Amino acid sequence: MVFLENGILEAYLNGKKKEGEHKWSIAKEGELHITDPDGKIDIFRINNDSSITMIAYISKDGKRRGVPKEKQFTLKKI
Repeated sequence: MVFLENGILEAYLNGKKKEGEHKWSIAKEGELHITDPDGKIDIFRINNDSSITMIAYISKDGKRRGVPKEKQFTLKKI
Protein backbone atom coordinates (compact mmCIF):
# COMPACT_ATOMS: atom_id res chain seq x y z
CA MET A 1 0.00 0.00 0.00
CA VAL A 2 1.22 3.47 -0.88
CA PHE A 3 -0.53 6.33 0.95
CA LEU A 4 -0.47 9.51 -1.12
CA GLU A 5 -0.85 12.95 0.48
CA ASN A 6 -4.04 13.64 -1.52
CA GLY A 7 -5.94 10.85 0.28
CA ILE A 8 -5.56 8.30 -2.52
CA LEU A 9 -4.20 4.85 -1.75
CA GLU A 10 -2.33 2.83 -4.34
CA ALA A 11 -2.81 -0.84 -3.52
CA TYR A 12 -0.57 -3.57 -4.93
CA LEU A 13 -0.82 -7.34 -4.78
CA ASN A 14 2.12 -9.50 -5.92
CA GLY A 15 3.69 -6.45 -7.57
CA LYS A 16 0.60 -5.55 -9.62
CA LYS A 17 -1.45 -2.44 -8.96
CA LYS A 18 -5.06 -3.15 -8.00
CA GLU A 19 -7.75 -1.60 -10.18
CA GLY A 20 -10.12 1.09 -8.92
CA GLU A 21 -9.67 4.05 -6.65
CA HIS A 22 -8.98 3.44 -2.99
CA LYS A 23 -9.18 6.39 -0.57
CA TRP A 24 -7.79 6.78 2.92
CA SER A 25 -8.48 9.12 5.83
CA ILE A 26 -7.83 9.41 9.54
CA ALA A 27 -11.07 9.33 11.53
CA LYS A 28 -11.62 11.54 14.57
CA GLU A 29 -11.03 8.45 16.76
CA GLY A 30 -7.51 8.24 15.32
CA GLU A 31 -8.28 5.18 13.21
CA LEU A 32 -7.15 4.77 9.61
CA HIS A 33 -10.08 4.22 7.25
CA ILE A 34 -9.49 2.80 3.76
CA THR A 35 -12.41 2.84 1.35
CA ASP A 36 -12.31 0.43 -1.56
CA PRO A 37 -13.96 1.01 -4.97
CA ASP A 38 -17.04 -0.99 -3.88
CA GLY A 39 -17.65 1.24 -0.83
CA LYS A 40 -16.42 -1.17 1.87
CA ILE A 41 -14.32 0.55 4.54
CA ASP A 42 -11.45 -1.30 6.23
CA ILE A 43 -10.56 0.12 9.66
CA PHE A 44 -7.01 -0.03 10.98
CA ARG A 45 -5.51 0.87 14.35
CA ILE A 46 -2.29 2.88 14.09
CA ASN A 47 0.23 1.27 16.42
CA ASN A 48 3.01 3.01 18.38
CA ASP A 49 5.66 1.64 15.98
CA SER A 50 3.77 3.16 12.98
CA SER A 51 2.53 -0.24 11.83
CA ILE A 52 -1.20 -0.64 11.21
CA THR A 53 -3.51 -3.48 12.29
CA MET A 54 -6.89 -4.20 10.69
CA ILE A 55 -9.43 -4.28 13.52
CA ALA A 56 -12.81 -3.82 11.83
CA TYR A 57 -14.66 -2.99 8.64
CA ILE A 58 -17.83 -1.22 7.60
CA SER A 59 -19.79 -3.11 4.98
CA LYS A 60 -21.84 -1.50 2.21
CA ASP A 61 -24.91 -1.69 4.47
CA GLY A 62 -23.17 0.74 6.87
CA LYS A 63 -22.71 -1.70 9.75
CA ARG A 64 -19.38 -1.83 11.55
CA ARG A 65 -18.10 -5.31 12.28
CA GLY A 66 -15.03 -6.23 14.29
CA VAL A 67 -12.34 -8.55 13.00
CA PRO A 68 -11.67 -11.45 15.42
CA LYS A 69 -8.19 -11.31 17.02
CA GLU A 70 -7.08 -14.47 15.20
CA LYS A 71 -7.92 -12.90 11.82
CA GLN A 72 -6.39 -9.47 12.45
CA PHE A 73 -3.22 -8.72 10.54
CA THR A 74 -0.52 -6.09 10.89
CA LEU A 75 1.23 -4.22 8.09
CA LYS A 76 4.64 -2.61 8.69
CA LYS A 77 6.14 0.36 6.90
CA ILE A 78 9.07 -0.49 4.66
